[in-house]
Amino acid sequence: MHITSYQTNYYSIPDILVTQEKIPCIAEALLHGIGTLDPTFDKPNISRGEKIELPLWYAIHQTRLSRSRTLNFQVPDIYKSRLKEICEADALAVDLGRMNKFFYTFGQYVVPFDNSNTLAQMLYETCRARCRLLIDLSKDAARGLKNAQKFEHIESILYAIGCSTTEKHLKWLSGRAELLHTPLMVSNHQKRRRAQLDDGFDENPRLSKSPRI
Repeated sequence: MHITSYQTNYYSIPDILVTQEKIPCIAEALLHGIGTLDPTFDKPNISRGEKIELPLWYAIHQTRLSRSRTLNFQVPDIYKSRLKEICEADALAVDLGRMNKFFYTFGQYVVPFDNSNTLAQMLYETCRARCRLLIDLSKDAARGLKNAQKFEHIESILYAIGCSTTEKHLKWLSGRAELLHTPLMVSNHQKRRRAQLDDGFDENPRLSKSPRI
């Protein structure tokens, strides 16, 4: 099994934090020294059939490079069928921020380990339903702040963008919008162009007019 649906971002701090999350797995062979990656495991070696939690970055590395399957990675409990049923019933009632601050990003990494092929659809439907709530909350900042702790990382970013957009729209409606200014690069180009025309010279001979006499 190779992870191709979601790739790591080496320079992303949130991505680094996500790959530190633990993912459960079952050993399918005797593995030496792997137990040290799980602080709760009391021995360095893992026997066949034992269950252990390993960092997500190790799972990604293992599935990309290892041809022999020595670990069977499982879907974490937060993405199990019980949560799926809750999200299908009312996605707005789920406190994603408390469950995992990087719920969607972590879920995208876990999708290749989902043998039931239902996790991706659940993530999509949950995000779509909750985006409607974010749009409503961004129009009422006071009400949105009360629900901010329920947002996960991506939702917090979208909520901040929505609030900023709403504020700019209200300023525009009330006539308090900022005036548009000519970009500095365009302004300098116009000044240089006028100076060349005043000197009777044009850097583009095809478009230049006759020199002044």
